[in-house]
Amino acid sequence: MSVVTQTDIRRILLAFEPSGIHQASLDLALQLARAYGAELAGLLIEDLNLLRAAALPFTSEILWQDAGERRFDPELLDRRLRAEAKRLKGMLARQAQTVGVRWSFRSVQAHAIRDTLAGIKNEELMIMGRLSRTPWTRSSMPPRIILLYTDTERYRPFELLAHKLVEALGETVLSVAPHAVWEGLQITQPAQVLSTLRTWRPALVVTPTNVWLERENLLRELLDQFACPLVIINQQDNREV
Repeated sequence: MSVVTQTDIRRILLAFEPSGIHQASLDLALQLARAYGAELAGLLIEDLNLLRAAALPFTSEILWQDAGERRFDPELLDRRLRAEAKRLKGMLARQAQTVGVRWSFRSVQAHAIRDTLAGIKNEELMIMGRLSRTPWTRSSMPPRIILLYTDTERYRPFELLAHKLVEALGETVLSVAPHAVWEGLQITQPAQVLSTLRTWRPALVVTPTNVWLERENLLRELLDQFACPLVIINQQDNREV
């Protein structure tokens, strides 16, 4: 595996929700952590709005077994979250230790993912990916790495940095090989972007933090609809790579 030294990535933030860790995102995070000698930091994001709503006296939940309804119990929710956090921490620990990667784990409560993105430093990058609810069939098209961007002036240095990151993956992970097709996709009309991605079925999507801050709803839809990891790079202060 080639080790990239031009960028100084010290921590890989793997962000996930209590529903679970997307295995492809975890594999990607482990590969990058090994390539850079970086720490893999598991970041469990708990929806603060949900926690507050659970404490309201009129909040109820629908039981999927019999479509019954009962009052939402905030203490029960808290126990569920703690149990799930323990399970996810164990999963992260086992896989990180197997490949010899330093790791850490913490839970944060946030109104939105943008709250956690605000704290990303230049030596960190974040990887996200929700568990696939409706996995698609394998596409006959070549694997694609999609670079989502809004600012044309900063696209070139962002593209160079993204290439360096993928070089660190080696030739096997996620079927993203050196011969994969790279596509820069500027966000002009969000609906058009999602339509294009449905056709391409990307293996990996890479984007700078400013895209999330400007187009959060689009990227949330991307996470909901596509079974591929999303890598978010802090490019706020990186005019040159």
